[in-house]
Amino acid sequence: MPSSGSESMPNVIHLDSTQPPTLDSSLPTTSPQVRPPITRKRGRSDVWQHFMRIENVKDPNEPKATCDYCGKVLLCHPKKQGTSSLKYHYQTCKVFNASGVGRDNPQSKMTGTRKTGVDGTTSSPSVGLAKYNEQKIRSAVAKMIIMDELPFRFVEKQDFKDFMTVVEPRFPIPSRITIMRDCMKMYMLEKDKLKNMFMASDYKICITTDMWTSIQNLNYMCITAHFIDDD
Repeated sequence: MPSSGSESMPNVIHLDSTQPPTLDSSLPTTSPQVRPPITRKRGRSDVWQHFMRIENVKDPNEPKATCDYCGKVLLCHPKKQGTSSLKYHYQTCKVFNASGVGRDNPQSKMTGTRKTGVDGTTSSPSVGLAKYNEQKIRSAVAKMIIMDELPFRFVEKQDFKDFMTVVEPRFPIPSRITIMRDCMKMYMLEKDKLKNMFMASDYKICITTDMWTSIQNLNYMCITAHFIDDD
């Protein structure tokens, strides 16, 4: 009878827990294709306060942006479209105009201010953000009518209406009667300012007059006051 030391032991496979089991390379392996998420990013221009750039688009040569108000997707290639199409859509967006966001939001309208140097040159306008103010626009139109001696019916011309539609589509074009009243109000305000200034000062005033007759046989007289103030 053979001893126990010479007995044959069954084959035992020892697994090392530190090594991962090997997979058969002949088995097919499939990995799901995960589509990268679409991210959105703001641009540098002030118009991007109202749009969001879409990244990870299918065609990188056709960048797109979405309107924050109506969600419309627009092309915004820096060399092809630039921001012109975005500005035009922002001015004509029906959802934005109907909601009235621009009337209370100080970031709703872009405006530019020019600086004049000592030599008289004018620099490029620095773009800022301004609040929509209908009364200020009406006052500016009335001042233009007065300073340029334009007829009151100028505001009813189609060219002026088309111009204001592009500049500020929310502004209601006043009639010639309304703009005449605005001009008269501005005249009375400036007249009261001069009267108060002369009454509150000790300036020596020199008054000159000039009279002429127009081709319509109408008589005019212009009164000019010359004085030296502290400035």
